[in-house]
Amino acid sequence: MKDLPQRTEKFQASDRTKAFGKPDKGAASPKLVSAMPTLVNRRPGHCVYGSLHQDLAIIADSVGQVGTYVLFAALKAWFDRRRALADLRGLDKPQIEMSRGYLEEETGRARDALASGDRRNALLIWLQTLRPFLHRVLASKAAVDLMFDLCSREEIEKIVADGLQHHPSYGYFAVAHAELARRRGDFNESLRRCGILRRKFAGMGEGYSIAAACLLDLGRTPEAETLIERGIRSLPYDFDLLVEHARYAMRRQDWHEAFHRWERIRTCFDQPAVRLNVAECLRMLGRYDEAELIADEISKNSPGNTHAHLELASIASARGNLEAAMKHWATVRKGSPLLALGYTAGADTARLMGCPNDADAILCDAVNTISSDLNLHLEYARNAHGRKDWREELDRWTLVHDRFPDCDESREGQKHAIAAFRMMKQGDEAVSALVPPPHQKPECCRNGGVAFG
Repeated sequence: MKDLPQRTEKFQASDRTKAFGKPDKGAASPKLVSAMPTLVNRRPGHCVYGSLHQDLAIIADSVGQVGTYVLFAALKAWFDRRRALADLRGLDKPQIEMSRGYLEEETGRARDALASGDRRNALLIWLQTLRPFLHRVLASKAAVDLMFDLCSREEIEKIVADGLQHHPSYGYFAVAHAELARRRGDFNESLRRCGILRRKFAGMGEGYSIAAACLLDLGRTPEAETLIERGIRSLPYDFDLLVEHARYAMRRQDWHEAFHRWERIRTCFDQPAVRLNVAECLRMLGRYDEAELIADEISKNSPGNTHAHLELASIASARGNLEAAMKHWATVRKGSPLLALGYTAGADTARLMGCPNDADAILCDAVNTISSDLNLHLEYARNAHGRKDWREELDRWTLVHDRFPDCDESREGQKHAIAAFRMMKQGDEAVSALVPPPHQKPECCRNGGVAFG
């Protein structure tokens, strides 16, 4: 202790007691334990009393005989943070300056372009705007999903491998490493990587959520929910884990439990999305007035919130008020023209109202707006089949075949088209014209979508 700088030598017992509390015999003070994050969670080189060894000396002098464990925990946390920040400083300066709002805006633009079938523009946004800011991209779930939709498996593996090698202390590369294994269907490997992620980066909830998703894909739902609960015990204020916990109750349709879980989230994170999930639970419990009150308040405070109108439409449908539901579904389509649910639910409501022509017009608008959604095209063709408009059905199944030539769903459409051909007595030549060339790749493969597993 005598070799320490003068400030530490002059550090009086009264000051130490004021800062950390009076140390018990052989036990660390609770005030000291609460003060530990303050010591270790600051910029490297900026210590309370001037340097790291001064801080450690003060800590050791304050905790008594059992201070060794706390001392080493503080030292490890300090060095982990120093190494992580050094990795961030090693990145290019433009990467560090990218704002979260700009990332979300560009990710949304690329996602909209991809949904509308403009894959070239989506790739251009990725390469020019998002790819240079990779460390920000990996911290955003929406941007990571976009990366997996746009990039090939080999490219993503190269990105992740380079990141793990050059920035081992940046946890989001480890997150992408585990997610990559899950998306290609190697669930056991992903579970192993999640175990490493939880040990190395204990403060990141993705180590629990990705592992739970693997268990869910393996059909081990109770284990998945138990793992999420374990993560919440370790990270009680991790928003994503809390949301996943509530969704598990919704999956098994335990609406009472789901309502209570969303209400607990609402006490900490009172966001419109959370309140709309509360409204959904109330709707499923038959408490329509309470659900409508929540959704209506959000729609008035945020007129552009499409999900509020979506919930209002669902409430109106549950009540049997189909006219109000149609108006809300029209608002959903206007506010989010690339949301498929606005078209399919609107068409279903129109059919229930006895307006098949309105349903057909909605589906026609859907396939013209969202050219990359196969399910919308199938619904569009089947609607003509239900109306027994054989000529129109033939044209629509031809459209399905042209846009999705070799996908499994299009084969079902070919069968309906063949039946339509026979009803129209067009003969075998017309039927053979519908069969796709065997050497063509499926549309989903030509678009570059990665089919892991």
